[in-house]
Formats: sequence, structure tokens, C-alpha cells
Amino acid sequence: MINKKINNALIFLSFFLPFILYFKTMAPTVSLWDCGEFIATSIIMGIPHPPGTPLYLIIGNFFSQIPILSDLGARVNLISPITSALSIMFLYMIIVYLIEKISKTESASAYYAAFIGALTFAVTDSQWFNAVEAEVYALSTLFTAIVVWLILKWDRETQYANQLKYLILIFYCMGLAIGIHLLNLLAIPFIALIIYFKYLEQTDTKITIYNLATLGLSTGLCFVIIYKGIIKGLPSIIDKTQNPIILTAFFIVIIITTIISNIKLKSQFNSIKHGAISAFAFMVMFVTLNELIITDYADDIKNQKMGLEYELMQFEGEVYNKIVSANNIEARE
Repeated sequence: MINKKINNALIFLSFFLPFILYFKTMAPTVSLWDCGEFIATSIIMGIPHPPGTPLYLIIGNFFSQIPILSDLGARVNLISPITSALSIMFLYMIIVYLIEKISKTESASAYYAAFIGALTFAVTDSQWFNAVEAEVYALSTLFTAIVVWLILKWDRETQYANQLKYLILIFYCMGLAIGIHLLNLLAIPFIALIIYFKYLEQTDTKITIYNLATLGLSTGLCFVIIYKGIIKGLPSIIDKTQNPIILTAFFIVIIITTIISNIKLKSQFNSIKHGAISAFAFMVMFVTLNELIITDYADDIKNQKMGLEYELMQFEGEVYNKIVSANNIEARE
């Protein structure tokens, strides 16, 4: 009982102390680099540089309308101290779980060690720097911490019937996180390893080279499909096709097959569900292969032309500067 109270108190402090530190050192207005762009686009609901950050802009627009600070830039900046402090709180809970997983005991020393480790990370250069200005990294780090904590929570509660909810929530959070930054995709191998070793533990299966190779290939394929197929592939299809009828039909098929694949049907309709799953898999594979293999030569020629024009402008600028700086008056004229 005492250990539980200590743990709850340290959970609160692992959020509260970093938040006070970050809030006191937060940028009072617009700072350099991308921060001004994110603040401006959050306020007007515009479009920042590619690949875009739609979820961050929605959250930033909400914060910009909260009348707690006089400067709009400071209001959007406030996202980072809050989310960074929450990241430290989740880091504390992750460290506690890992210590208890290794030691197989619950003790106050584990809580204190995790608390010291979390606060140490809170004042590291990268974490502190991103926690005081309007950037996507603080919010992205929070989603990554949530995903890692959820998979560890799932690992602890696999004996319960409702443990599947953690996996569903993990993939939901990863989908949301893509609207902020792609950092969350790096958690996929970690999630796969936790699920894999839990499966081995429950089925008493030995670790073999074949199993490890299967795990590596499936994890890599999942990453490639999400990154190359969905995130980069779908915009590439739109850019290459530019035919509204084909694009509309393509997305209607994807939406319908996704819905049919995820609803529960009676046994006599299994053939429809299998067909929908096959169609969806074909669509995803086509989009992925299109991004990996198919080359848009017209786009390549356009990019090369732009590159040559840029180099020519640089060359002309260098020649002009040399002429201007020449001592010969006739050369200047």
C-alpha cells in the first residue's frame, strides 16, 4: 500500500516538475526555424512544409484560442511543455515496468531509480530544447512514449480477456501520430519484438533462426508498407494519375474493402470477406510497388531541369560578383 502511494506520488511529480521547468524556460513568442511556420499555420489552419502536420495544426489552433497568454505564439508554444512533461511521466512508468520485469519484485527503490532516470532525461539537451518551442517533436515523442507504455501494459495483462484493447489503441495512436511526425514508426520493431517473445513464452516455442528471420521480414515489410505504401505511395498515386475519375474509384474501392474486411459477417458471406481482403491487399501492394519501382520520368526530367537552372543561376551570380569585384574598370562596364 505504501509502495503504491509512493508510485502515484512520483508519477505526479515526474509530470509536474518537468512541466514547471519547461514552462518557465518556454519561448515567450515566436522563435527561429520552423516554429514561426507552425505557429502561423496553426492559427490560420494553413498548410506547413511537406509532409504536413494536420493533427498538430488542429491541436495548435485549439491552444491558440485559449485566453491564458497574451501572445499567440506563446499559446501554441505551450503545447510542447505539456506534452514533453507527459512524455517524462510515461518514461517513468516505462522504466518502473522494465525494472519490475527484470527483478520480478515491486520495491520503492525501483520507483526512486525510475524517477531519477526520468528526470535525468528531462534535462537532456534534445528533450529540453524541443520542450520550449512550437515544434512537432515534443508531441511526437509523447505519442511514441504512449505506444511503448501501451505495449508493455499489454505484455503485463495478456492473461486477461480484454487485453486486445491495448493493441487496438496502439495502432490508433500510431495512425494519429503520423499526422504529427513519422517518429512513431520507429516503435514498430519494438512492438513486434514484445509480441513475438510473449508468443514464444505462451506457446513454449523455442527461438530459432527461422522464427527470427520471419519476425525481421514481417516487421520490415510492415514498415515499408506503412511508410512507402501509405504515407508516400498514396500522394504519389495522386500526383502521377491526376484523373479524378480513376482516383475516386481507387479510393472508393479501398474504403469499401477496408470496411468489409473489418466487419463480422456470417459464414455464408466468407467468400465476400476473403475477396475484400484480397482486393485490399492488392491495392496496398500496388501502391507500395508503385512507389518503390515505377519511375515517373517526366517528373525526373522536370527535377533535373530545375536543378540545372539553379546551378546556372549560381554560376551567373559567381561570374557577376567576380566582374563587380574586378579592378579593371572596363571589365566592370
